[in-house]
Amino acid sequence: MTEERVIVLASASPRRRELLGQIGIIPEIIPSTLEEKITTDRPEEVVKELSLQKAADVAARCMEGTIVIGAGTGGGAGGPPPCRDYAFETLGFDRVWSIIRENNLPSQRVARRLGMVPCGRMVKHYYGIDMPHIVFSIRK
Repeated sequence: MTEERVIVLASASPRRRELLGQIGIIPEIIPSTLEEKITTDRPEEVVKELSLQKAADVAARCMEGTIVIGAGTGGGAGGPPPCRDYAFETLGFDRVWSIIRENNLPSQRVARRLGMVPCGRMVKHYYGIDMPHIVFSIRK
């Protein structure tokens, strides 16, 4: 008899849930509430580091034997400047917004380095969990 194991996604990202669904994995969603800590400036290492942190945070709350999937996008400090520039220069936008989780201090620091300023707050509701976010913006 095969033992069925619980699979948990340590993220509230609808996109990550959708990607897993495309390969037949329907995970339980338990978002990490950990304050992310980045100790390297190499994007590929940042992705690994944050994914492991998220997975370890959630695994500590799960039953033994649970499979926990941690994931990160790896935008880090290298992704936002080209995105901002693309929005201004290519798309012709005069303002760009970023919605960042309240406990994601590294991303807030990146936003501020780019000249973005907090302009509001909101709460995103992911699978029954309220997650406070800060809205940042910058004008061209």
